[in-house]
Amino acid sequence: MIDISNEMKKYDAYFDASNVRYFSMGRHAIYSIFKEFNYKDGSYILLPSLICRAVTNVFAELDIPFQFYEVDKNLKPINLNLNLKVLAVVVVNYFGFPQDIVNLKKECELLDISIIEDNCHGLFGTYKGILLGARGDLGIFSYRKTIRSYDGAFLMCNNPKMNNLLQPQLSFKSESPPLKYKLKSSFYFLESLLKLNLVHKIKYIIFLLSKSKILSNISFFNSEQENFIPISGPYLDSVNLLKHTNYRKEVFRRRMLFRNYIEISGLFKISPLYRELPEGIAPYGYPFYLEQNSDNSIYEIYQEAASRGLKLYRWPNLPEEIEEFCPDHYRRLWVINFQD
Repeated sequence: MIDISNEMKKYDAYFDASNVRYFSMGRHAIYSIFKEFNYKDGSYILLPSLICRAVTNVFAELDIPFQFYEVDKNLKPINLNLNLKVLAVVVVNYFGFPQDIVNLKKECELLDISIIEDNCHGLFGTYKGILLGARGDLGIFSYRKTIRSYDGAFLMCNNPKMNNLLQPQLSFKSESPPLKYKLKSSFYFLESLLKLNLVHKIKYIIFLLSKSKILSNISFFNSEQENFIPISGPYLDSVNLLKHTNYRKEVFRRRMLFRNYIEISGLFKISPLYRELPEGIAPYGYPFYLEQNSDNSIYEIYQEAASRGLKLYRWPNLPEEIEEFCPDHYRRLWVINFQD
């Protein structure tokens, strides 16, 4: 029998004030840590080319040199040119699925390269019993992408030798989030309490009425501007929402959704990115490649996702220097987001 109380204790690491710093957004965590690195002539950061434009905008804001490495169709790094000029390498747990960084850690230790584990998609996930985001020297989380909070991200320092790079915790915003968010949250809570399922039905009706506009509306996930937003701490309401989330229930819900999409994926002209769901994974969503010349299929997938109240979009909004010359599979990557 599983001891649920002990199982949940692993998430206490999210709230350890000695090595965790909270921010409003994930890009703020990136900004906070990379501005503290000791840059020398010719040194740079390695980033995957399959990454959100918002991340590279942070480096542009800080005027930090970086180079890209590609990822293959399984989203695994290729042509990782590790050398003495590399200060840090960023690895991404795409859609909550862990990168295998065991061998990478050995190479990086020899060259004194820091590993930054981008776990913005992998909240609540574990790999071989270890929290995702806790395996590298530093981990970056964006919990607002998983739970329905107005904002929220944090930086986790897993290497005591790098604790000196952590700045004091920014002030939390004690005021209430914007009224629009509060009203929407109250509506979702009431809907869940009464089991009305109204939001899902309304979204589905909107889908039926605006089918011709679908592709323009879901091309990319652009709920906010990609330019750099001034760094700040999160709302206390957001942190408290994370603290009081039923982690076990949320992980179970996401895993059930993923398994369901595995079963029905054959109905659509898509190539699933992951066909299995390893133990410990809390999937961000259901990612897939849209097959060539099958644009019409996206309407069917959108309709299916909308019937559950879920969003479908292409991911990511690539950096400008990448989007024109990127590998073909970057352009065909879509995801059904499991945020409720």
